[in-house]
Amino acid sequence: MLALWGMLMIVAAAAVGLLNANAHRLIHNIEVVRASRHQRTLALYDEMARHARRVLEKYGAANAGQKPPEKISPDDPDYTAAVTLFEKAWAMDTRDRFASERREHYELMAHVHDAAGRDLDREQMLAKGMIAAGRPKLALPHVLAALTSAPTDLSVRALAAEAFLRAGERQRLDTLIAQMESDDAAAATAAEFRGRLALESGEFTTATQLFEQSLRLNPANGSLRKRLADLYAGEKDWAAVAQVLSGGMTLGGEDDPGYLHLYGIALIALNRPAEAIPLLREASRLEPSSSSVKWDLARAYQKTGDARRANEWLREAVRLDPKLQSQILE
Repeated sequence: MLALWGMLMIVAAAAVGLLNANAHRLIHNIEVVRASRHQRTLALYDEMARHARRVLEKYGAANAGQKPPEKISPDDPDYTAAVTLFEKAWAMDTRDRFASERREHYELMAHVHDAAGRDLDREQMLAKGMIAAGRPKLALPHVLAALTSAPTDLSVRALAAEAFLRAGERQRLDTLIAQMESDDAAAATAAEFRGRLALESGEFTTATQLFEQSLRLNPANGSLRKRLADLYAGEKDWAAVAQVLSGGMTLGGEDDPGYLHLYGIALIALNRPAEAIPLLREASRLEPSSSSVKWDLARAYQKTGDARRANEWLREAVRLDPKLQSQILE
């Protein structure tokens, strides 16, 4: 009996070890079973928050009633883990950089950086949190403090430009863009923000040219690829849409339902429906409540001659949006 119990304990321990190993693979993107990018991102944020809470617990315990407070070491293992995990999650997150859902992560990391005495990082996180909260004017003191501390840092400049643009601080933004235009390392960011200003003014041709210039300088800007594709789509230039989106699939596009949907629409318009189908199926999986994705998937199947699947997806689209019943597949 004792031998049997011992064997059971060994098996249980092995199972727990396997679960922990799988979690480790998920966190570090060394996967046996592929998880979606969004799932991996959330796992990273959860692990980051665990280390962040430890940092704040240590900081609070070390400074109970103490003034001025004593900062924790930047070499603290929980601090370094929180920072590393946040950076990984942030890079993998396909949502808008300033989506409201990201606010809590920015604010948590602001507290973590404050505990370690990393003032510049704290100010940047506070600014991002305010922008994500839809209050860009409250981000201004933080971006100005960051600019004073690191006036030539590209990430600080880009964040300040974002805050200035959203807060309507046109004079400050123009001055900052002019400074970036004289710096080769910042030229792509300068062109992007010039393009966004042109877009706000309704100068679509100018905005398109500036976005194209920015992408030539920094082809890895996935979010700008989507913004540029939207402009091409407005002009019904589907070949240009497909070309610019194809280059951003590995930059987060493959896990962004809106990105995949637009890419699929472009391929249908270019009479390449067979290529559109896997993109639209993945978009539907990522955003199952979208009737428009299912409608376009039905169109793609119809163009390949697969009437059965076209009808199946058409029924799904109409179930979600009965108004589509009155439309006819082109």
